[in-house]
Amino acid sequence: VRDGIKFGRLVSLGIGGSVSLTGIIASGFDPSIFIIGGIMGVASSIFTVPGGAVLGSIHAQAPEGIAVEYVIGDGEWVIVK
Repeated sequence: VRDGIKFGRLVSLGIGGSVSLTGIIASGFDPSIFIIGGIMGVASSIFTVPGGAVLGSIHAQAPEGIAVEYVIGDGEWVIVK
């Protein structure tokens, strides 16, 4: 679960960073863009962190036998049911 939460945090950090970078390039370095990027990062973390925790929980249940894991090909595609 913790790995999923870490992944959710990284995704929200990436979203906030990309909004900040795009805004800086478009506006010619306006410092208020950092605030908007931070708000976007926090707002996106509302969805990405719990989603990452759910995915981490599902992947943790597969080795315990609670969930069924289907591996397709060389392990590039994994479906956890």
